[in-house]
Amino acid sequence: MKVIHCLDDFIFFGVAIAGSLAVFLSQQAAVLADLFAAGFLVNLETSILEPMQRLAFLGMGIDSVRGLFYTPQQKWDSVQSRITAALRTRRVKIRALASIAGKVMSLRLALGKAAFMFTREMYFVMIEAAARWDAYISLPDEFVSVLELWASTGAEGFTSGMWAVVQ
Repeated sequence: MKVIHCLDDFIFFGVAIAGSLAVFLSQQAAVLADLFAAGFLVNLETSILEPMQRLAFLGMGIDSVRGLFYTPQQKWDSVQSRITAALRTRRVKIRALASIAGKVMSLRLALGKAAFMFTREMYFVMIEAAARWDAYISLPDEFVSVLELWASTGAEGFTSGMWAVVQ
């Protein structure tokens, strides 16, 4: 069984790993009991407790049949609209740059190492700007070329495997 959580939201998956639905549900009940006994809060309304094959959780797409994390189209459209706005003016607030970087990093399970490579220079600029979140910067040419690449890329090109490969 695999468990992913963020604050009080949990998702349990891996019926195939457990071997059967009965074993999965037994393991899930044990984990939940341990969490409650340890004083953790679990939001049962927003957590995913029922086995599903394809779903969105905390903005990330999960496809357990194909064993992939993927970017839901709506989330990708949000990232691209921010990138397009930045490219239109080529002058953005540090806060807007942070928003783009944050959205990309929220998709790192699907984007893989590309998320880190894409945001690296953005974080350098944000660190230099420190407390000037509402200051404007002109986008350097290297930013523009990277942003143009991401603006022209579809969400379907970014998936990454869920399961570790054991050899």
